[in-house]
Amino acid sequence: MQRTSLRSGENLLEVRFHPELIGELSTRLYSDRFAPVRELIANSWDEDARHVRVQLREDSITFQDDGNGIVDPQQFLTKGDPSKKERLFSKIYRRRLVGQKGLGVLSVFMMGDKCEVTTKTGKNRGFKILLDKSRMLTDLTAVSMPLTRFDIGSSSGTLFKIMGLSSLYSSEEISNYIGVAFRPQLGVRFKISVNGKSIKPPPLPKGKVYSKIVRLGKGRTLRANLIDPERSEERVAVLHYNPILVKSIRLQERPHLTGYLETDFLRVRTDRSEFLRDEEYKRFERGLHSFIKDIPPSTEMAGKRLLRNLRRISRLLVGVINEIGLPITGSGKAASGSLLSLPSGRKISNQEERVSILKRKSRPIGRRIRVRFYSLSPQLASRLPRNIAKGVNIECHELSPSEPPVQRTSGNTMIINLSFPHIGSLLRLPEEGREFALIPYVARGYAEFITRDPSELMQVADHVTAELTNRYLQSKQS
Repeated sequence: MQRTSLRSGENLLEVRFHPELIGELSTRLYSDRFAPVRELIANSWDEDARHVRVQLREDSITFQDDGNGIVDPQQFLTKGDPSKKERLFSKIYRRRLVGQKGLGVLSVFMMGDKCEVTTKTGKNRGFKILLDKSRMLTDLTAVSMPLTRFDIGSSSGTLFKIMGLSSLYSSEEISNYIGVAFRPQLGVRFKISVNGKSIKPPPLPKGKVYSKIVRLGKGRTLRANLIDPERSEERVAVLHYNPILVKSIRLQERPHLTGYLETDFLRVRTDRSEFLRDEEYKRFERGLHSFIKDIPPSTEMAGKRLLRNLRRISRLLVGVINEIGLPITGSGKAASGSLLSLPSGRKISNQEERVSILKRKSRPIGRRIRVRFYSLSPQLASRLPRNIAKGVNIECHELSPSEPPVQRTSGNTMIINLSFPHIGSLLRLPEEGREFALIPYVARGYAEFITRDPSELMQVADHVTAELTNRYLQSKQS
């Protein structure tokens, strides 16, 4: 154990460091099982590598790069050395350095018990070191590691071969991780391959892209690349810190936005899983919030999202109509003046009020949904109003916020008003919650077609809402 004496008056106290501290720094400091992948590739980035080759075998994993190589083996083995932190940029490509204290290499012991490091600096010099976890756990003050020096040609680079594997990794999961973790860096000057296959960033979803360099003052910047996807669901944005993945975050203001964010001025925790919540982080949060706030709500995307939700709800509507029939009063008798009391079934009610939305030069957002009534029972279908006897259409329009949330036309079209405040707020809900919240609007739209009596309309709307809700919940459970 290492002993450090501290003088307190005339007494001497000893500060001791147990060798188990190496275990804490290597296998328990990092919570992410892909930390060794990240740390070794980050080392290659710092040493100006242009290509990192990852090779998985049954008994080992190797990481080989064509970077500058390790010049000083003693400094490489001195953990906690701040010299790298003092050097901000790489030698050749002036890349902003990732490593700070040289602790990342210890994460290799999450993968295996031994690591053979072979490096060459391009000056006819090279050496090989065998890092043995069991040997490092015996003494913390000074651990002797086998070192072999050799002369080599003009090429340079470093190879880490991890043996005695304790964790299993597949090439697919490592490739997927690398594609996300190093997305901003993957390109012409920095390539990564796994088992000979070049890694490319996974495609981002289709949608409206918002890219901007956000100026945060005092020379601080945030590079934001966010997407408002066509298929809306709760997503995460990936936050990179010069230049690698630190964490994934859900943007609370707009949980459906996705993409990636880059910054290089925040202070990151030693295990690179989180940022220190200091004043700089608050500056970052304010800048990100300002950027997200300026992203306009996409009416077209909103229409597509709601239409997709409405399509799933509309599939349940026909079954509900078959089950509940036509509007009746609470006593079970036909309502006076209602559709059921009219043999012909051609009048909607005694009030011949018509509402025409299509004449207002409003254009639907996205394609309309057709709900066909061919599967209704013949007796029920014959008693429906002529304009909806074969079905109804559902469209999303951007009307005035003062207009009702749902209206019908003089034909067979139900209009959902995207500008209505409560409809607009649905966009901030996850997919399933948004569908659930749309059910009352679909029920109200259908009720508008078959009755205009205010009290009866509410009764029908409530009844259809209840049945649609039951069927929707059943469909989700199945």
